[in-house]
Order: sequence, then C-alpha cells, then structure tokens
Amino acid sequence: MVQPPEKELGAATRALITTTDADFAAAVAAALRAVGHEVSTTDNGREALSLALRDRPDVLIADLDLPGLSGREVAGLLKRMHQDAAPALVF
Repeated sequence: MVQPPEKELGAATRALITTTDADFAAAVAAALRAVGHEVSTTDNGREALSLALRDRPDVLIADLDLPGLSGREVAGLLKRMHQDAAPALVF
C-alpha cells in the first residue's frame, strides 16, 4: 500500500475537493481552511486531474459521479502516475 509522504507535525495539508455539489465543496473547503489547510475545488474530473498533477494534493475528496472523469477514474490515474505520492482518498 502506498503511503503519503510524511509531513512535519502541524504542516498544512493540501486538499483537492471535486464535486458537483457546490454547497458541500464550499462548506468542507471553509472548514479545512479555518484550521490552516490549503484547498482547491473543482466540479469536474478532468480539471481535478489537471489540478492534482499541478498541486500534488495530500488528500483528494472526490464525487464518484463527475462530468469528464469520475472520481474513481481520477484517483486511479493519479495512483498510476504517482505511485510514490498518490493522495489519500475520500469518496
């Protein structure tokens, strides 16, 4: 099993939220930012993949049913592309 890279205690986590539910994305993003984490959001799978490749998030919070690519497809592509540093997943 691939483990995310070790982070310094207290270091900010980079999270990517991809969902078509704008209210959910805003609420989770606000909660994560309030405790010091960096957050990106998008509402489609192709953009999620692009952002993930650029930003290398520690956590991917993904809707399974997304336009373009599903959350499962995004996660699978990231795992294949970055086996050593694939993000933790939440569906």
